[in-house]
Order: sequence, then C-alpha cells, then structure tokens
Amino acid sequence: MAIPLTLLTHTASAEPPQPTHPATTAQAKVPAARPGSQADDRRSARDKALADALGITVDQLKQARETAASQLLKDAVAHGRLTQDQADRLTAARANGTLRETRAEIRKERRAQRASRR
Repeated sequence: MAIPLTLLTHTASAEPPQPTHPATTAQAKVPAARPGSQADDRRSARDKALADALGITVDQLKQARETAASQLLKDAVAHGRLTQDQADRLTAARANGTLRETRAEIRKERRAQRASRR
C-alpha cells in the first residue's frame, strides 16, 4: 500500500495536506521481526513444538529447513525456474535477513523477462 509522503511528514496545522502525484508516494514497509520480539518468540515456540512433535532438536529442525531450502533452489535452477545467480542471491538473503526483499526483486525480474518475450 502506498502512503503519500505528505501524510508521512504532515504535522498538525490549519492546512490539510495537499494531494500528491503517484510518483511521489512512498511504499510502506513492514519492519522485519527483531530478535527478542514477540514474532521471534512465537517462531521459537513454534519451532520447539514442531521439533518436539518430530522427536528432534530445534537445531536439527533448523538444519533440515536449510537442507530443504538448498535442495529446492538447486531443483529450481535445474528446471530453469531460477538462474544460478538468482539462487545465490536467495541463499545470501536467507543468511542476512533480506529474503522478502530479494524475492520481490527476483519476481520483478522474472515478470520483465516474460514481458520481453511477448
């Protein structure tokens, strides 16, 4: 959802904010969960419950997730759904916490590629 910049910077005054052109709007970003946040606590509790149900440790669960993600990326490259560069970028993004943004960039790239083939 785009939020006009005037609404983001508007302070209480007698004049209402002026409408803005769509090119001057900012995309609202949802901040990623910070360590120690409620979302992080819920994720940890969910991981613990899942690991317990599977009879494994949380570390084993995390390793299984990493292995599965790696294999899915390899399969996507092998089947031509991703380039190796895109897979490498996704792997790095998983490590540095920018997976959501990187996935969005790659989706845009893929849309542009499909559009150029038309």
